[in-house]
Amino acid sequence: MSRQRGVGGGLAGTAAVAGEIVDRVQVLGLASASAVAERCIATVDRYLADRDGPRTLDLPAVGGPAPGPQPAEALELPAVPAGSSTGGSLWIHNPTTAPVRARVRVSSLTSAEGHLLPAPTVGVPSSAGIEVAAGGSVEVRVQVRVPAGTPPGHFHGVVTSTATPRQCLPLLLHVRTSPAEDGP
Repeated sequence: MSRQRGVGGGLAGTAAVAGEIVDRVQVLGLASASAVAERCIATVDRYLADRDGPRTLDLPAVGGPAPGPQPAEALELPAVPAGSSTGGSLWIHNPTTAPVRARVRVSSLTSAEGHLLPAPTVGVPSSAGIEVAAGGSVEVRVQVRVPAGTPPGHFHGVVTSTATPRQCLPLLLHVRTSPAEDGP
């Protein structure tokens, strides 16, 4: 578009320039939206690629909405016979700009047959809480002592954190009949 200058062309020239600015703003807005969408797609792709990685509980961002339920993933502990101990790790990530103190709890473990591994046999190292630095991560070890005489089976429980009250991480353990037993 050419701008008209001179007598009587001031208003028409101003309208033409304003129209060009509006067109450019629309194009830049679409380009920005496209860039944001591409970043979101890349984030989802990274998440899906990492699903087989270590299990985590993520803290909510400062001022952001509380995270919803976690996807179906679980912390599966190595199988053991009764009278043994086992353990596994999970990670707590703090994407916020402030340190967070989180308490991690593990429920009792229950089998489909109704057998119970009570909460005192299942634990994490610090019931007083774990300090997670701003932008940092902390490994939490979950330990399970399977009392002698516990019937074999698949036991299920839940890991929760005070920092993520709307999330839980399923915990799975197979108690074998003997040290030599293999399989699920």
